[in-house]
Amino acid sequence: MADAVTSRQIGSSSLFFNPAGMSAMEGLFDFTASNNQWIADIRHYTVGVAVSPFKGEYGVLGFSMQYVDLR
Repeated sequence: MADAVTSRQIGSSSLFFNPAGMSAMEGLFDFTASNNQWIADIRHYTVGVAVSPFKGEYGVLGFSMQYVDLR
């Protein structure tokens, strides 16, 4: 994604910007959640989970979900 982020994202937070960042995970499990409230009562929620079994030897599995409330 051509340096879309100004800092290095590692673990489940990288699912939203550059999923290749999950490869640098050091632990077995990583979890990220965020809640942003914007103008005009717009709300943005995200959840990300990454699992790196066998110390990443066989890859990393990630799941992410985003929800936007535009009431």
